Amino acid sequence: YGHVWRPNVEDGFRPYLTNGHWVYTDAGWFWNSDYDWGWAPFHYGTWIYDDYYGWLWIPGYSWAPAWVTWGSFNGYYGWAPLMPGVNIGRAFASWRPHAFYWNIVPCARMCDRDLTTIRIVDKNAKKIGKHMAIVDNFTNPNQREFYSAGPRREEVNGYTNNNISITRIMDNDRIEKARVEGGNIRVYRPDVRVEQPEQARKAEKMNIRPIVGDNQLPKHKFNVRQQRENIERLPMRRSMKMHHSRR
Repeated sequence: YGHVWRPNVEDGFRPYLTNGHWVYTDAGWFWNSDYDWGWAPFHYGTWIYDDYYGWLWIPGYSWAPAWVTWGSFNGYYGWAPLMPGVNIGRAFASWRPHAFYWNIVPCARMCDRDLTTIRIVDKNAKKIGKHMAIVDNFTNPNQREFYSAGPRREEVNGYTNNNISITRIMDNDRIEKARVEGGNIRVYRPDVRVEQPEQARKAEKMNIRPIVGDNQLPKHKFNVRQQRENIERLPMRRSMKMHHSRR
């Protein structure tokens, strides 16, 4: 995967769950992280879990409100970080993350400020994750890459009995946490480019393939080497590009 980054955070950290909350914006559900560095790994790139190192971030170059896949089942919403090599376009709407990746909460509590206290962690979590129906709400406003905008606002309104307002995303030229000001949220989202041309050319040749189901994965939490071997056994797809980064 090239260079990856491991955050120095508290035990039990999970991306798109710990120390943050969801905000509905004009670009879909935005993960509003309370970490000072949250503007980068939750809006560019993907995540993997390693048994030894824990959660690792693989840098990316395209911005989105959140690089996750969304699901719903029987009064629960779930979201899971995208893994490397998964392009969440309509062609991959059937891709399912490993059960360990799902963050699952009751639909009525999705807008809570502290989601760690309500995440489903008992024996029902695996059952719910297995039956999750992928939320088919993909968008590509810049005509570049699809991402999932998440559950529709009207649906969440029905579960929460609230009229969730639409927050408008505004650019911020300073490196800092996203700030909500009235009906706007100011977000630092630079246009990230590969600095070295040679490195960029090599990245273009590193095509990798999507995971298409749990049958390629170990039944427990898996490590980076195992996951790489699983991916390399799948057919090549030119649309899947992995970039080596020194970020």
